[in-house]
This record gives sequence, structure tokens and C-alpha cells, in this order.
Amino acid sequence: MIDADPGRAGDEAVTDARWLGPAVLRVASWPIESLDGVRSRQLTKRIDDWIANEDEIRRSSDLLAAELYKIIPLIEERAARTAALDLKRSLHGSLEPVPDRLTDGLLKDDKVRQAIGPAIRAVAERRNLHAAERADIELDHAIELERASAALQGIVSDARFQRALCLASPSVFRQWQAAHQGSISRRSRLRLQSTLHRYLMRAVGRATPNGLWAGVALEDMTEQAIVPLQVRAAPSAIRVSPALGIFSRGLDHLNRRRPWIDELAWRCNPTLNRLNHEAWEFGTFTAGFWSVRRIAHYEQLEFLHARFSPADRPKLGDIEAALCDCFPVMAPPVARKLCEIWIDAGILWSTACLPSCFADGWQAVDAMIETLPASEQALWRQCRTSLRLIADKVEGAIDTLEARALRDLFDEARQAVIGVLGRYGAAISPNENVLVLDQKAPFRFSISRNLANQIEEKLRLYWRFDRYGLGELETRIAIADFFGGLARNTRTPLGEFLSRGGETDPAQRARSWQERVLSKASPEFTRPARAAFSRWERELEPVIDYRVHRLAIEEMPISAQALPPGSALLLLGRSDQGAILRIGGLTPEPSFFYSRFSHLFGERDAFLGWLRTTVTASAARWPELRFCEIAIRNHFSPNVTARPVVTERMIDPLDAGNGLLRRATIAPNHHGRPVLRASAGATELLIPSPRSAAYLGGLDRFASVLASISFFLGRPALLAPIPRLTREIESWHHLPRLMLDDAVISPERWTPEASLGSTLANARGAERLIQWRRFVRKAGLPDLVYTFQGRHQTESLVATDSAIAVELLGQELQSHGPSLRIQELFPAPEDFVVRDDDGCRYLGELAVPWSADAAFWQDYVDGASQDEPEERVSPPV
Repeated sequence: MIDADPGRAGDEAVTDARWLGPAVLRVASWPIESLDGVRSRQLTKRIDDWIANEDEIRRSSDLLAAELYKIIPLIEERAARTAALDLKRSLHGSLEPVPDRLTDGLLKDDKVRQAIGPAIRAVAERRNLHAAERADIELDHAIELERASAALQGIVSDARFQRALCLASPSVFRQWQAAHQGSISRRSRLRLQSTLHRYLMRAVGRATPNGLWAGVALEDMTEQAIVPLQVRAAPSAIRVSPALGIFSRGLDHLNRRRPWIDELAWRCNPTLNRLNHEAWEFGTFTAGFWSVRRIAHYEQLEFLHARFSPADRPKLGDIEAALCDCFPVMAPPVARKLCEIWIDAGILWSTACLPSCFADGWQAVDAMIETLPASEQALWRQCRTSLRLIADKVEGAIDTLEARALRDLFDEARQAVIGVLGRYGAAISPNENVLVLDQKAPFRFSISRNLANQIEEKLRLYWRFDRYGLGELETRIAIADFFGGLARNTRTPLGEFLSRGGETDPAQRARSWQERVLSKASPEFTRPARAAFSRWERELEPVIDYRVHRLAIEEMPISAQALPPGSALLLLGRSDQGAILRIGGLTPEPSFFYSRFSHLFGERDAFLGWLRTTVTASAARWPELRFCEIAIRNHFSPNVTARPVVTERMIDPLDAGNGLLRRATIAPNHHGRPVLRASAGATELLIPSPRSAAYLGGLDRFASVLASISFFLGRPALLAPIPRLTREIESWHHLPRLMLDDAVISPERWTPEASLGSTLANARGAERLIQWRRFVRKAGLPDLVYTFQGRHQTESLVATDSAIAVELLGQELQSHGPSLRIQELFPAPEDFVVRDDDGCRYLGELAVPWSADAAFWQDYVDGASQDEPEERVSPPV
């Protein structure tokens, strides 16, 4: 929703003026070298040699079988002829040792002994050696598992890892302590080993910030990089904040219990609407999710709706008294019970709630306290003070605290919160932390001008390529599904549109790319979508066995080249030319990778300054555009919605005071994108932005619909990796690394047949690793890959030469089903850019934001003013 360079056109060449805003670097907290101890290079080399020897055994066996075929008719003795036939079958049937009875009996025949005796002895000896080697591998595999288990234990016993573990999962940390005391069963110990291995793979193989497992750094815009991505060591830092979901849960309990509900101010649900003479409809939050409900009409509800507007803030006693005055036969206890029913149903909303916009967790808690009954505020403030003191201790001593001491501090914080929320009947699980931790990575970095220009060039090329047009097609299909009720030439009142219910999640999930797109495509989009998929198949079919393929680039119309605002996640690798880019997800939100962690960057936050400056510049050039914040009520994971305020205007459709539900209208523009106006007849175009990575689908329909206005400025489908094609799943089972010019847009990946997962799940001992290495050799897997398995298909780094990793993978496939996908780690570790002073290499991801092209905003403004649609009158809300 920004434009740093208002004069820039969509088809301009890269200039010396930097197009990108300040970048964010996300870095895994453990280097790739951490895996050395759990890899099994010698054993897997031995297994690979053993597998390779099978080819020589088969070759010599085939030659011997051919000689037997020739000589069998010449053997006169029946027993020898039978032995020859049995030996021939044995040679074809397996690689097992040849039974002595066959060779001994056959070699007694002079003709056989003279003709092929040496060959028989050689094949028999080779097979015997092969079997002996297999037996030795079995023994060594057991020894290697013990060694790797000890190495894993050594890695996870490190104080820094233990600190990360005790914060990530208190229950696993307790299991670890119990295991050290020898008080858990063998089965529990094996499960714990699997869990610890997954945490290690997460610590090394994922740069997504989460506790102490990974951190973020903001680009130093004052330093000129002399290499493409200049990374240097810097002090790390952490920030500890309240876990807002727990406090929100406490408010939910307080809002349903006396005596506190008598002290609160209440308001009527602003979505409550009379459908007809028989029913009312309203939306509300249920267990953190948005739901639309209907209720039969009765006169007390009609009185409530008429007597108290959503802007009023009466006490519960005021509502009860008004009911008794209007309905003389209603006794006070009945009125009180009716109010409680309205509270439980979501017709009455408490004003004690999570704020709809906040920069960090502490600010949110302070705002919550101000909404509490006066009798509770002092207790909450005391709790807040205790949490702040604990947070200060953790922040100041995180590098020296023992894990047990750190866990004790977090447990102390938990007890402080239990002392408050327990008053209202809110429970806190022993595995829940009431504080969360974010980490500033121990690096500082800057991007060279050449790299910034290279990134811009590749992103613009990727936008024009648009996955052979499927990015735009998927966006239009999602808009049609999401805003399907919008008439093209009619401005629909926002309140009316929001009251329709409907799907609030534009993301589509399916087995294959084709299913994801075509399952929701209308006839208007089905034909071009099928044509695009055919284009992909024509491109890939001839090269499906290649390791790398450079895609043919289709010319795109100039109108498709103007870029909306957005950000992208990139992976950078070293190359002889300087840097190689892998383009990950593109999102229409510049703040997507920044806002959640803005509180880590302090006063020298170049990103926030850039964002505010560019928003102001865009608003000045296009007065028709009004950039706004969105009120978000995400009850599921509220910490994710933290973001600094960028603009002066806040849109909150559930705040009856601003009248947005009654006055605002929504209509499609000439591209079919939704356009929001503040009122009927208004020329001002509202651009509401969530400015965060918060997932709103199903959680807050109002925020979700408003966020989609800015979300659909771009092509949301480009945020996810290129999905699997149907033929990739059913017949190809492999997709090469895909290059667009010299940028990677999809890593090499494999979709093995289910038989591989079943084999790994059912195999035991060294056979599991042998079968895995057979696939590794056949598919040409690199040493490090990501696997996706289990119900959630969560990615996990796997060393393909690790006996313990394959053992645990097989166990997981046995528990959760044989489905397995594999993807290369790209860039490879030798090309990692982020390195510490000791030369250790870290997985890093670079998030880069940009402003919209001038041509984009100009088209948006011009398109919204074309063919002025008919106005519709909003019904009473």
C-alpha cells in the first residue's frame, strides 16, 4: 500500500535508485555443522558399496546362467542336471548364497567342472562374501545407532539447546529431566529421542523465527556492502512479552461470571440484524472463531435492539432495569438470566477485551487492564509488574541462565498469572507459557546495490512470468469465490455483504495444483486454467528426468507488469557470479515479515521510517487513496497481530461509532478487484491493511474481508510454493529444479510412490537404511533434504546419510502413514551466505519489501472511477 518512488513505472528498467525497502534477515540459531555428529558417512558409504556390488553379482550370475543354459543338455547324469537347473533358477531368483548342495553336486560332473567350474566357484564366493558383509552391516548398524544416539544426546544436552527446549515445550523438558534420572520407560525414551531429533532439525533447518530456535535482524541501511550480502557478527538480544492468548482466555471467563459482569460496561453486538418477522441474525466469536448465528424473534430482543444502540455502553444492571420497566411481568431474576443468555450467545459484548491494534504484548496488556472492572485493575497491574520483572531477568541473563533456572522463572510467571486468571475459572495447561520470547539474531547485514538491483530484476521477471498466468487466474478465482455475491455494476453496502456469512479463507487446499484451482473455478476461468496447466505439462514432460531445467519465458502484456506493493522471501547462495537467488513466497503486504518482530529493532528501526514515508508519499500523490489500519480481533494467536501504527486512520467495522458498516460500500473495479469506499457516492478509496502475517480466515470475518481489499491487490497464490501437479504425483514422481533466467523458483523435489513409505515403515534393523539408500542412489538425493510426512506434512530437515534420522523417519511413517514427499535443501550448505566468525554456516532467509509502481496505483485509481456503478441503500444495521 505504498510507493517509495511515485514516478516509477511498471516497465522501467532498474535504475540506480534503490527500489527495495529495508530487508529482514531470518536466521536459524544452530549451524549446519551441528548435524555432523548424527551423520553416518562411513556406514552409508559401506552400504552404498554393498548395493553397488549387487550389480556385479547380477552380471556374473547372468553370465553363469547363460553358460548353464548351454551345458545342461550335455549333462548326462540326472542328479547333476537337476542341480544345474536348480542353480540356474537360484541365480535368477535372488542374490542369496548358493546352497553348497548345488555347487558340490554339480562340480562332481567332469564336463561341468572343466567348462564352468571356476565361474561357479567365483559366483558362489562372491555371494558368500556379499551375505557376510550384509551380516556385518547389521551389526555395525546397531552400533552406529548407539553412537548416533549418544551424539544426539550430547548435542541436545548443550546449555543453549536446553534453554531453547525448556521454552519451546515444558513437557518435553520435563521428560528430558526424567530420562536423565532414569525414571522413564524404554518406549518413552525412544519417543523422546524422536522428539529431540525433530527439534534439532528445526534448530538447524528452519529460519522461521520461533523462540530461541531462530532469530531476525534488520538491514543496516547506513553501511555500504562490499559483497552482495555482507553479514557480520553482532550482539544478540531477546525480548520477552506476555502470551496474549492466555490473557484473552482469562477475559472470556471474567466476562461470563458474577460479580464481575455487573461491573463491566456492555454493548449490543453491532452485527445484530432483523432478517424477517421470524428471525434475527448476528455474527460472533465462538471459541476464538467467527460464526454466524440465527435466533428466533421475541419482543425482548427487539426491545434490546431498539433501546440500546451499539454505541451505548450500559452496565448490566441498566439493561436489567430497562427490561423490567418495559415488561412489568418480568421479575429481576428473570431479566438477569436473560442478560446472561445474551452474553453466552454473543448478543451482548463486553468492553473488557483485547485491543484491536497494538505494537507489542506489553502495550496490549496495558490496554486490557484499562477495560477491566475497577476492582480488578490493581490485581492485574500487580501481575503485570511481576511479569515485567521476570522478563527483565530473562532478557538480561539469557546467555548464562541454566535451563532449569530459566524454566523456574517461566513457571514463576505462570503461577503469577494463575493467581489472577484462576479467580475467573480460567485454566492454564502445565505445557503453556504465559510469556513468549523473540530473538534478534547475532548478525548485522547490508545488501549491495548490485544485489538490490538483481533482486528487483528477478522479482519483476517472476511477476511477468506469473507461473504461466496461473497466479493471476488463481487470484481471480479466489476473488470470485470470496466476493462472489458482488454485482459488477453495484456498490454493495459493507454491512449487507458482511452479514452473508460465507468463506473467509481465500486459500485453497487440495491434493494437486489442478484440483486446487479447478475445484472452485467457474466456467469463465476453467478453460484458461486448463490451458495453463497444459502449458506446464508441455514444458516439463520432456525434461522430467533432468536435475535442473530453465523454463521458457512467455511474453506478458505490459499491463501485467506493474507491481503492487509487497514483499518476498528469498534464499541466497554464493556463486561465482556473486549470488544466486531462490524466490520463495510473494505477498501483497510489505510488512508481512516485519511487523511481528518490530519491537526488537528499537529506535533505529529503518523499516518503520521507510514504511511511513512511502505511505505518506503515495497518499500525497493520489489523494483518492486513503491508507488505513485494520482492527484485528484474532483470538487464536493474538501475539502474531502485533504491529506498529503506520497511518492515522483505523478501520474498525465492529465499532458502531464510526458507522462503517452502515455507510461503506464495496464493489469490483475494472479488473474485478474489490474496492472499498467510505460511503455511498464517495470518491475516496480505502486501502485497509492488516500490516502483519496474521492468519484471519475463520477467525474474524470483518477483518478478513477488509484485509482482502489489500490482499487482492496482488496475487496471493504466489505466497505458497509451486504446488504439485497431478502428473507429478501420479506418474513423474519427480520435478527438476526450475530456473527462471538464473533465479530458482522451485527446488528439485520428489514424490515417491507410497510403496517407499510402506517399505521404510515396515523394515527393521539395517534393512530400513539399506532400502532408503537404494532410493537415495536411484533418485540422486543430495546429502541434506527436507521431508514432508505425517498428517500435517510439516517440513523436516533430514541428513540422507544419517542412520538415526532414517530410523526415526521409518518410525514416523509407521505411526502416521506412508505418505512421503522430499525436497532438496537449496542453496546447499557449501553456498550458505550467513557464517559466523568461526566459519560455521547458518540457514538464512532474506525478506525484502517494496513499494507499488506508480503505474499500479494510477491504474487502480482510474479503474475505480470508470463506469460509476449504481448505489444500493444499506438496510438498518
